[in-house]
Amino acid sequence: MGELGKFYGGLIGKSKDDFTDGNAKFITYKNVYSNPALQIDVADRVKIVDGEKQRTLQYGDVIFTGSSETPDECGISSVVTVKTDEKLYLNSFCFFFRFDDIGIILPDFAKHLFRSNALRYQIGKTASGVTRFNVSKKLMENVIIPLPPLPVQNEIVRILDNFTELTAELSARKKQYEYFEHHLLFDNDYERVKLQELCTVNQGLQVAISNRFNSPAPNRYMYITVQFLKNKEDSFIRAIRKFMMMQTLTPIVLQELIDKIEVFPIEGTGKNRTQRLVIHYRFVGCIDLPSIVPKHTYKLDSRQGVAIE
Repeated sequence: MGELGKFYGGLIGKSKDDFTDGNAKFITYKNVYSNPALQIDVADRVKIVDGEKQRTLQYGDVIFTGSSETPDECGISSVVTVKTDEKLYLNSFCFFFRFDDIGIILPDFAKHLFRSNALRYQIGKTASGVTRFNVSKKLMENVIIPLPPLPVQNEIVRILDNFTELTAELSARKKQYEYFEHHLLFDNDYERVKLQELCTVNQGLQVAISNRFNSPAPNRYMYITVQFLKNKEDSFIRAIRKFMMMQTLTPIVLQELIDKIEVFPIEGTGKNRTQRLVIHYRFVGCIDLPSIVPKHTYKLDSRQGVAIE
């Protein structure tokens, strides 16, 4: 960035009284932090006397918050995307970058660029501190930014602006959903019943990590962990519902719930003949359990005239 422009500070030499009954527009820290595109229609004012030497913001300037309690929140950007004849004065806790040639970058492109994860990562590395972190303008000069051709920038803006609008709509829909969810599900006219009056709540197994296994073996059975439920909830629930209702091992169940089945040689003769199958389930690990467990019989028609139970 140091090759493309210069960094400047905000207001200097101001006291608390200068922000009472002011005569010029004042851009607050919150305005910068909250808006990728700077809000310039503001009521905040600062006193500026004739002949006072203070820098003002211009179209295309990229503003950054200068400090924060965490490095991740340092250097949050906001861009002046609207042309105005009014003078805009920046608070002293922020600074701004001005391109030497504003024609190389669209302000609307910059508002997305400087809030992207890649740029936020670079900017975060310029902050240092202990209880409060401050951005180094000198290190900010080393931040590298992409500069695609203006037509490409314009297309990127069109796409990302559409997503921004969609995100805002989804956020509004979510708030609307939460409102109706509360009023519909918890209507005061509904009867209130304690859960213990409707069902029995059981505690799951507490299995030490040393007793958990990733491969099947005799007397090892599926064990569902909290982490598994977080990562595989949807896939597992869809598969396990079909598994619980099945009467035979269908191709669908085999594909969705089981990775593979190992078939071992037949042992014994006549009615004592047995054959061991080891089923490798998807999604879950295995644990050792006592050999006395409820027995369930499933039938697999492997080919015409041959069935495995």
